[in-house]
Amino acid sequence: MVTHGFVGKSIVSSIFIIFFSTAAATSVLGEEPGTKTIALVPFQMNTPKDLHYLQDGIWDMLRSRLAWPGKVRVLDKTSVLEAVKSVGTVQDTDGARNLAKRLRADYVLYGSVTALGEAVSVDAAVVAAQPDEAPMQFPFQSPNLNQLIPTVNHMAETINRQIFNRSVGAATQPTSSEGASTRNPELLLPESVMPGQAISYLNPNFIEVTPEGSLRQPGLWRSQTFTDALLSIDVGDLDGDGRDELVAASANRVTVYRRVDQGLQAAGEHRAGNLDTFKWVALADVDGDGRLEILLTNIFQRNKGRNPGPESIKLSDTEWEPSSLVLKFDGKRLNVIAQRIPYFVNAVSFPNRGRVPIAQTKGRYGELFESEIFEWRLRDGKAVTTAPVPLPPQCNVANFAAGDFNGDGALEYAVITADNRLLLVDSAGNRLWRSRQQQFGATTNYLLGKVEDLRYNNVEYYYIPSPILVTDVNKDGIAEIVINRSPDTTSRFLPQGFKYYEAGEVVSFSWDQMGLVENWKTREVSGMVSSIRLGDLNGDGTTELIASVVLGKDLLKLWEARSTIFSYDLNVGKKAHAAAGAKP
Repeated sequence: MVTHGFVGKSIVSSIFIIFFSTAAATSVLGEEPGTKTIALVPFQMNTPKDLHYLQDGIWDMLRSRLAWPGKVRVLDKTSVLEAVKSVGTVQDTDGARNLAKRLRADYVLYGSVTALGEAVSVDAAVVAAQPDEAPMQFPFQSPNLNQLIPTVNHMAETINRQIFNRSVGAATQPTSSEGASTRNPELLLPESVMPGQAISYLNPNFIEVTPEGSLRQPGLWRSQTFTDALLSIDVGDLDGDGRDELVAASANRVTVYRRVDQGLQAAGEHRAGNLDTFKWVALADVDGDGRLEILLTNIFQRNKGRNPGPESIKLSDTEWEPSSLVLKFDGKRLNVIAQRIPYFVNAVSFPNRGRVPIAQTKGRYGELFESEIFEWRLRDGKAVTTAPVPLPPQCNVANFAAGDFNGDGALEYAVITADNRLLLVDSAGNRLWRSRQQQFGATTNYLLGKVEDLRYNNVEYYYIPSPILVTDVNKDGIAEIVINRSPDTTSRFLPQGFKYYEAGEVVSFSWDQMGLVENWKTREVSGMVSSIRLGDLNGDGTTELIASVVLGKDLLKLWEARSTIFSYDLNVGKKAHAAAGAKP
């Protein structure tokens, strides 16, 4: 539920500050010919009653942002409310056109505010008085109440641009007929402003550092916040409907999500048993039916029954083993079709083969992994290994990706080492390239190796890396390695079990015959990037880079952390390249 109280009151105060510091004169006196008029209908509030006070604040903010002296006049609120009483509720095109006719307005704007958990959906429609102009919809979503002001502001900018052909910067610029001597003193620019600097719309004494329009960039989407740490995600069409679903795993549950409007809607869920801990998830067709199944690596841990007391906690007192699952999603529910599989399971893409399911057993004599990795399938509900996968010795079931990175026609392997360096090797394991200081694929999701004595942290931890993607985003025929990178290098020196990562970014590399060179990177995000994938969650035909981010303040306590999903549209293919315009 949305948090109210002080936060809500401060939002209303901010909205009114914005109104009074940016509202332009809208008097009819001296109105220039061709000025458009717009009637703003107070938004319908589908929220708890203690949020209804936001209705007036949103109306005032929209008025201040849409008013444009000599171009656009916003009708006064009293006249609009009186006319609404005559024509009835305005929540459709016919009602809006009736209101426009009564007020002799060129446009009518109406909409609604809906509280969805922490998120707040703000949906508006603009209807022209002329029936030959189609109504335009403007749906927006704020992840929480704190972001409502920039959300409404972004909506106003979009309406200005699409309806009135008005640029973002025009909102704070004086008209040619308005001299400094006649303008409101509150709107005068400070003399200290240097050439090239912009003034924030909040206050003329604020210098804008980041343009407000860049805070809501197209092609970037964020889901709602989840109340647990998402350790692993994968994306694919699970039910055969042609739309990708997102599968997200935390330590104690796996959930299938569909993107609906601006959020993710849970469509199926499976929870872990009391002694189970989920580690990562991958998608592949393991039963041969042509549909993707969910491969879930699970750890089953139990005590051996001894109670030695706090003075001695050793490996002999506890034991764990991989006990993985296969789940199938039928479009309505998530069903377990195989369980207690004694392997670590994953799916890795190989050139010309697609997703290949692979498996590896727990090592003997204290080793975490056995050396051999196998392909496997599901037959009559049982996991059956088939051919061994020839891999370099640096690879395990969770830490590599394969591709022809240097264009020699042979496979190379990108590997995340135990100390989170990026390593490029050939099929024999010979090193071709190795990163230096930066950490790649770093997460705090771990497996326990040798446990000698927990009292003195005499424990071997293996930190499970986030996936490595191999793709060709710009379609130039050169394979790219896309991977999570943490700018924090101090965690490398922290003791085992105490690592944390407060920020991350996703970066792309390609081979240039001398080594790997950086192609591009995302902006740094606050939190730990736990997993990255490629997919098309919104079904628009454009591939997206999708990342799960753990937002917890204390990343050592993953069970107390929160998470979110980001996606970045990728301009993949000739269609997207053409849509980018005439840029060279």
